[in-house]
Order: sequence, then C-alpha cells, then structure tokens
Amino acid sequence: MTIGKISQIITMAQIKITNTEDYFDDLELLLVCRGLLILIEISEEEYINNPNQAIKLIDRKFYKPIILSDTEPLGVDEKYFNFITKNIETYNNVDYGAFNPNKVKFCGKVLALPQNFSEKYLQDIVNGDLRDRDKVFLKAWDTSSVTEDKDVVVFYDGNWHIKLFKCK
Repeated sequence: MTIGKISQIITMAQIKITNTEDYFDDLELLLVCRGLLILIEISEEEYINNPNQAIKLIDRKFYKPIILSDTEPLGVDEKYFNFITKNIETYNNVDYGAFNPNKVKFCGKVLALPQNFSEKYLQDIVNGDLRDRDKVFLKAWDTSSVTEDKDVVVFYDGNWHIKLFKCK
C-alpha cells in the first residue's frame, strides 16, 4: 500500500471541518476549531460495557463525553447529536421536511466521539477541570501536506484521541 493510499484512508475516516482559527499553546501555533463539550447521561449497564469511554461523576450518574459544533455543516454520513432524542445519529441527506439537521438549533455536528477521549481528558472531566457545556478548541490538521485534497480535519493522535484546549 502506498503512502498516498494510506493518507487517503486516514483522511476519509476523519471529520472534515471548515471553520478554523489559530491558537497559541506553549509557544506553538496550532490550527484549531471550536467545539462544545457535552456529557450525555447513560445507564450503568452502558457504562459497564464501555468503561474506557464513559465516566461516573460525583452525582453518581454515568456519562459519555462528546464534542459538538454548532457552526459546522453536516455532510452525508456524518454524525450529529440530537438534543431532543439524546441520540447520536447519522445524517443521510434525506428530505425530512421541516426537520433538517443542518437548519435546526437542537442538533450539533459531532466532532469527537467518546472513544476519541484519552484517559487524561476523562480524568479532567471527573476532576471538574472540564465540565458539561464547556467551550473548547480541538486541534485540527490541514491534510494538503499529505494528500491532494485540501481538507481540514479534526486531528487524532496514533490512538485516535483528540487534543483539546479549554477556551479561556
């Protein structure tokens, strides 16, 4: 398999973003996108089945974290969170009539799923350093350095974990 093929596969698996900005972290200039940390309440059974993707907080309830954007448009087959049903759903570009996830306020494009949170970020949530509805920056990556596409995507490390920074 060629490097071009590998980078094409990696890029296809990542979430495309259009709204980015520069962020300074420890004297390093990073490309980032804005997001919102959402903690979705889950059952104890779901927590037991996915202990590395969920947390238990002081209120004795179980949660799984996600990062949403309310400014990024949804593409076909991308995930969004529906605040009414409390479910992560896949956008399939079907004509929903009055309901279109790209046009309603109770949906947000998912930028990071529970499996994209490292142990450090899960512990930051448990410790209260990161909280439900905190505004965050997610590191982004311009793929034009390794592919012919000029896409900007959410950056994942080798473990498919995000790098995030709390907005100040």
